[in-house]
Amino acid sequence: MDFADMHIHALYGVDDGADTKEKMLSMVEASYNDGVRIMCFTPHFHLGYFGDNREASEKAFAEAREAAAEKFPELKLLIGNELRYEPGGESWLRDGLCRTMNGTKYVLVDFYTEQDAKTIHKGIEVLLNSGYTPILAHTERYSRLKLDDGYKLKENGVLLQMDTQSLLGEFGFFTKKRCKALLKEKIIDMVGSDAHGMVKRPPGISECYSALSKICEKEYAEYLCCKAAQHILTEEDNT
Repeated sequence: MDFADMHIHALYGVDDGADTKEKMLSMVEASYNDGVRIMCFTPHFHLGYFGDNREASEKAFAEAREAAAEKFPELKLLIGNELRYEPGGESWLRDGLCRTMNGTKYVLVDFYTEQDAKTIHKGIEVLLNSGYTPILAHTERYSRLKLDDGYKLKENGVLLQMDTQSLLGEFGFFTKKRCKALLKEKIIDMVGSDAHGMVKRPPGISECYSALSKICEKEYAEYLCCKAAQHILTEEDNT
């Protein structure tokens, strides 16, 4: 099965993910060997913490594509950002400081994991009103979001992403429990590795797919790990 990973921090020297070219290429290779055939690099965009990393991320992306084209020609590499939302964040998208997902209307956005639900809904609303479709990163890790919040976000057209490692227990019992509750209600739209290295939070989708297959219908597991991300990332290369 061909997996899609739409949330990964593998570009080197731009955020808290890979810090060398060698580690970046190791993450790409590990993803490919795991069955990933579409990957969208999503370096953090957080001006106050990582600064303007556009130039460095473009350089790393070009190097990753060059290496992959030779070694893994069937692997499609794309680029976006993970926007840490702050008031005015929509202007960073509009002005081209922060990337959407492969140039689409879709924006991977995250908040502090302890952020209150009201602030999350407000930030999402601003992005929606600005013409973007938010993908809420690692939905299960916001401890103050409830199931009703998930339903409300979905009703407003927001897509909800889950980290593979959350379901596998990396973030503890309660986060794993929230994953299962969200999956039971079929609120989650897609999974991503949110990989930051080769050891802790490693790349890959297959282990999560296996876990999903034990608690979800096969069609839903395939949708989460393959079809949903493939659609948004390759939608006519989304003009």
